[in-house]
Amino acid sequence: MKPWPLPFITTTGDVYVAGRTSSTNFPGTTGGAQASNNGDSDAFVAKLDPNLTRILQATYLGGGDDDGALAIAIHPTTGDVYVAGRTLSFIFPGTAGGAQARKSMGYDAFVSRINSSLTQILQSTYLGGEDDDEALAIAIHPTTGEIYVAGRTASTNFPGTTGGAQAGNNGGFDAFVARLNPSLTQILQSTYLGGGDDDEALAIAIHPTTGDVYVAGKTHSPDFPKTAGGARENKSGGSDAFVARLSSGLNQESPIYLPGRTRLR
Repeated sequence: MKPWPLPFITTTGDVYVAGRTSSTNFPGTTGGAQASNNGDSDAFVAKLDPNLTRILQATYLGGGDDDGALAIAIHPTTGDVYVAGRTLSFIFPGTAGGAQARKSMGYDAFVSRINSSLTQILQSTYLGGEDDDEALAIAIHPTTGEIYVAGRTASTNFPGTTGGAQAGNNGGFDAFVARLNPSLTQILQSTYLGGGDDDEALAIAIHPTTGDVYVAGKTHSPDFPKTAGGARENKSGGSDAFVARLSSGLNQESPIYLPGRTRLR
């Protein structure tokens, strides 16, 4: 699992940060969308002024088991806050009506949409299959507002992968990329991304004009898909970084290895 996410700075200069807390007295949660810790570790989201001199609002986000936020993005026009991470909770706030309203086994990824003032959970959804899944990166399409989430999954039945660039898990943990509508009520398309060993996606970005999806992460797989013709076709030892380019519909892929090897923790 990667370190907790960096802060996200909006056009107004306000700073949003998300992560994980076991505290029952996390600062600024009074009046928040979820004012108290529901048990064990909860995710949190906090909003601070640009000078970091005031906590404008904070909120817990979680159920009765272990939850943590690992990625955050702000919608450029609505200001809505999108948070993604992992959860063990079978009752996670706001999932009713979501794209996947019920939790599967082990850890599931989750995605939540919260208003800009952090006073209302607008929608949440689970995202996962029969084994462990976690979301590690999130991006918002600059034109459509669709939500792209990337991470890793050990599930062989990750939702929405039929018709994706890679419809099946190739072994161990694969990276995944999922595309959801802005209201988080529909999984539009998902895809696995990986070879016969462990792979995980740690970062995602959307091209501002073509809409192509760029995903980066680490791989142990010597057979990572579509590296032929890439800037680095062959894997080195240990774990290599990878960069992959997919169509906005997540039904094409063209990944490449980066030179050398890297260990991302």
